[in-house]
Amino acid sequence: MRKFFVGIVFPVFLLFGCTMPSQSTINSSTETTQSEIETEQLVSALDMNDLVKVKNRVVLGMVFAGDKDVVKEATMYRSNTDGNYDMVAVVYPQDLNACLNYIDEYLSTLKIECNKNYPQEVFKISNAIVKNNDSKIIVVITNDIENARVQAEKVLENQ
Repeated sequence: MRKFFVGIVFPVFLLFGCTMPSQSTINSSTETTQSEIETEQLVSALDMNDLVKVKNRVVLGMVFAGDKDVVKEATMYRSNTDGNYDMVAVVYPQDLNACLNYIDEYLSTLKIECNKNYPQEVFKISNAIVKNNDSKIIVVITNDIENARVQAEKVLENQ
């Protein structure tokens, strides 16, 4: 009986009965989030339709160093073209100051990376639009800085 339990029942129990569903602070459901809607609106308004959506877990690791406690939801679109650092992101923070610090660190890291490989992109990153209204943060990296600023302010005004 012991061999049966250890050999058959116990492994089945481990496979099916002991897993707990993992939960993330960043919304990982199939519902469209407000940050997704606003990011898509910005991408369209800025005519940056060649950008691709970055998975939430990648955004969390890439920008926020895996710190789930500082972000409610975040959506990012980036260029898939080598040497192009265009980006649009909308972040709903839980801790505004921590999010802004992570975003500043991320932009600094991008500048260092670009300085080595794509120096022509450093100007864009140095002039990235980072705006917030205490409830959301907009980040845009593009050549059309003035239009990006206007479009980001429009999104911030629409609560």
